[in-house]
This record gives sequence, structure tokens and C-alpha cells, in this order.
Amino acid sequence: MSRSGSSHSGLNHWRIQRWSALPLAPLGLWFIFQMLFLEDSGFVAVREWVSTPHNATALGLLLFFLMIHAMLGLQTVIEDYVRGVWRAVLIGASRVLGVLLASAAILAIVTF
Repeated sequence: MSRSGSSHSGLNHWRIQRWSALPLAPLGLWFIFQMLFLEDSGFVAVREWVSTPHNATALGLLLFFLMIHAMLGLQTVIEDYVRGVWRAVLIGASRVLGVLLASAAILAIVTF
């Protein structure tokens, strides 16, 4: 029995969203604690914090999984509440915007 069809694509979407949420909990807690215990909240201190390899990597992973999770969640909301041609337009626009935001965030981390 093959797993093709609309019901299985929804299951895959659901699974990816749940799996993308798993790393968000520890990474989110890590980020909150890092920000709470940062000695100085000025630009230079944050820049030095981001410039360390382990912080840059963890922040990049946080943003990557956050954008995947957000894009899938927004797609679900659009599918549930938007009808007609606007559904495809908004899903496509949200994907493009998500990729652009994620790319800009990762680029900012790398060049910071």
C-alpha cells in the first residue's frame, strides 16, 4: 500500500511540525537564560556573544527550527481559514517571506 494521497500529506506536515518543535524547547530555554545572564545588554556585548562559534551555531539552529515551525503553522492557519485562489497565493507568499527572513537572520549571524 503506498502512502500517497491528501490524507498522508497532512500527516507528514503534522509530523514535521511536531519534530521541528522538539529542538525549540531546549534552544529556546538556552536563549532565554543566555539573555537573562548576559552581563551587559549593549551592542558590543551582544556582538561579542554572537561572535563565539557555539553561540552563533545554537542561535542559527534556533532560528532555523523556529522558521520551519512558524511556516508550517502559518500554512495550517491559511489552509483552515482562507478559501479559493487566495489560499495558494498566501501560502506561497508566506513561504517566500519565511525563506527570506530565515536567510536574512542566518546572514546577520554569520556577518555579525
